[in-house]
Amino acid sequence: MRPTSKYLVVVLAAIAAAPLVQATGQDKIVFHSERVGPGNNDIFVMNADGSGLTNLTNDAVDDISPAFNADGSKIVYRSSGPSSPDIFVMNADGTGKTNLTNDYQIIDSNPAFSWDGSKIAFQAWEGFSEQIHVMNADGSGRTNLSNNLFGDASPAFRPDGSKIVFESGRDGNSEIYIMNADGTGVTRLTFSAGRDQRPVFSPDGSKIAFDSNRSAGFQIYVMNPDGSGLTNLTNHTGTNWSAAFSPDGSKIAFASGRDGNSEIYIMNADGSGQTRLTNNAANDAQPSIGMAQTTTVSPDSFSLFRGILTGGGLSDLLASDDSWMRVRPGITLNQAERQVQLIVVGTSPTETPSELRIRVEAHAEINNIGQWIELWNYDTSSWEEVDFMIATLADSIVEVSITVDPGRFIEAGTRQMKAKISYKEAGIVLSYPWLISFDQTVWIIVY
Repeated sequence: MRPTSKYLVVVLAAIAAAPLVQATGQDKIVFHSERVGPGNNDIFVMNADGSGLTNLTNDAVDDISPAFNADGSKIVYRSSGPSSPDIFVMNADGTGKTNLTNDYQIIDSNPAFSWDGSKIAFQAWEGFSEQIHVMNADGSGRTNLSNNLFGDASPAFRPDGSKIVFESGRDGNSEIYIMNADGTGVTRLTFSAGRDQRPVFSPDGSKIAFDSNRSAGFQIYVMNPDGSGLTNLTNHTGTNWSAAFSPDGSKIAFASGRDGNSEIYIMNADGSGQTRLTNNAANDAQPSIGMAQTTTVSPDSFSLFRGILTGGGLSDLLASDDSWMRVRPGITLNQAERQVQLIVVGTSPTETPSELRIRVEAHAEINNIGQWIELWNYDTSSWEEVDFMIATLADSIVEVSITVDPGRFIEAGTRQMKAKISYKEAGIVLSYPWLISFDQTVWIIVY
């Protein structure tokens, strides 16, 4: 093997009927930013370590307040066009943008999914004050839960869907309140002379995070769902606001102006390990953390550029099940050419993954056979080698991970991917023709 900085290669020695290795991807952070131009916020997404930044909206209107659904597959946000500010939803890769509210008289903002993905709560300005509205995830069934004159905003669901936490000025200044999901049973949770705002539940429902200027500047606080156990997590003189828990509850992303302008930070849920993720002259704000989507893609078709099929077919490449496609060497034009060259073609769910993996499970039936894995680079229109090893005599799994510009291996528009697995003698071979047995060849796409 020869991994480089572009590739992480994992080789798993396997016996017959080896279990499929589940791929994992790091969480994603979505946020809005003016980095395209002042007053023109777009929705950006990046990996939870700050890498892999992608502009998802990239339009001339103001897009703000993004929030993931629980499984990270959808993003709800506010957009100022083409009507008045409305609630939109899109897929996690920026496709499928849909206007859910489409109301020219009402300004809608700060949306949040219920944890089961069936509902969206948001604030709506109806000409006299902000109200908490809720609707189905497709935009139907819109209902005003607040119906008061003092301004209710920034709603967020409890994980079980039974409660909504929000901020309200109904008692003279902005405090944190909670109510039943139908708008009944409103209860005040905080009591301070400062402004308490933007509350969110932790994934297990045991904590509520919010920001407040009750001390020097805005800080991120957490408390129990009944308002007890108040703790200042950030304790920094800069403005800290807009907290968002990671899906496992171990991290909190937030915005902070401590370094001169608003940037995205992340910290442990106890406030330790505060780390800056973005570094841009424009303002980055309102982060939300979602799980990375991981999809296993089986090949749609295969071809043998070199080699002779002696048994099996496409179906044998789809699963790790000891059902093999078997290929023996074919005719070559010169001694340097590889005698077995299997090409598989598949379709990615996205053009912009954060990680692309190719997994090959196979074995040779004789020693000293080299195995090469190549991916078709659509930017250079050429094969790019990503791994080499000596083939094993029993099934083994090679999984190659590409995290640097993985989109070069996906064709724009069609989302086609191509991989080539090749074999040739790499030492003394005592018998001919030898045989290659392919058990599985799949891609794993993280986005």
